[in-house]
Amino acid sequence: MYLYSGKKRKTFHYRYVHNRKHKIIKVGSFPILNFSEILVIYAKYRNALAKGLDPRIADESQQSFQTLNQFFNTTYLPGLKLRKKSWKNDYSSYKNHLSKHFGLKLLSDITPADVLNFSNAQLEARYSAGTINARLVLLGNMFKAAEKLQLQGYPNRASLEITLLPYNSKKERFLKIDETEKFFAALKTSKNKILPEIVAFLLLTGARVGEVLSAEWDDFNLEKNLWRVPMTKSGMPRTIVLSEKSKDVLLKISNWQKLIFPDGRSQFVFVNPRTQKAYTTIQKPFFRARKLANLEDLRIHDLRHSFASALVNRGVSIYEVQALLGHASVTTTMRYAHLSQDRLYKSVAEASNYYNIEI
Repeated sequence: MYLYSGKKRKTFHYRYVHNRKHKIIKVGSFPILNFSEILVIYAKYRNALAKGLDPRIADESQQSFQTLNQFFNTTYLPGLKLRKKSWKNDYSSYKNHLSKHFGLKLLSDITPADVLNFSNAQLEARYSAGTINARLVLLGNMFKAAEKLQLQGYPNRASLEITLLPYNSKKERFLKIDETEKFFAALKTSKNKILPEIVAFLLLTGARVGEVLSAEWDDFNLEKNLWRVPMTKSGMPRTIVLSEKSKDVLLKISNWQKLIFPDGRSQFVFVNPRTQKAYTTIQKPFFRARKLANLEDLRIHDLRHSFASALVNRGVSIYEVQALLGHASVTTTMRYAHLSQDRLYKSVAEASNYYNIEI
């Protein structure tokens, strides 16, 4: 095995002799393949030669000699970038979790036991069932893509017996009024100095965290109280109506940016002052704050749930809530239709008063 340095790239090649003929197999490019992966592939080739087999013929397309890392980087990832707007989430899941467990394994060597061990390890690390399931789905999708490409030499998706964990995706958690004060007190202790403003803006607009963190100043028309989100989860733009309180948050951020940016402000609204780039995540500081406030079951997306629940409890119609959340179907919005007991009591009292029945 040797590394060939061309003008534009470096590639690994395997030189061998079979039936008295000198042959070469191009294995892959550096640094897409690292040296640990090359050692695994090298051992596979040597094993084939020891059995009297030509490594090239033993697996014509060399798919069984690929590690999962190689398949992900060279085959799966390029297509993922084209078809999925949130491909970076899958990339992060693979790099930080799947790669560490399966990355150096050959495709042909991955077994149902490996999948089960991965699930158990994730549970021991105290990841939620929903998070683990998302990673298992990604793993399954990789093998499903390989099936569609008709690649050979590895188990198909069904044979891996990928079983998702029991999980209630409709879990409901709303930030209560009495929880808000202690949660924001905890947020203000964060090293992320604008974390309270980010969380407040999420809670006041009902927007998704990705929409908020990628928001640019040019997206806002404060005179008309409008925020145009150019790209949403559905792939379509939408417009969010701003309240006075949400505009107050923007004003505070604007004044803060005037102090730290030479030009008076950044392109993005919620910017890391150290990198001067938009935040891509607030998970770690959010988790620390919720732990400090003893609200460890609160998730970032629950702020969107809380916004919707507050609207319904204030008498806003489900169709108006649908419009404010940007749902294409009212069916999706129905999960937020949770009226408080006080409101239900007042509603049923209205019916009683209407008929004016005397017993």
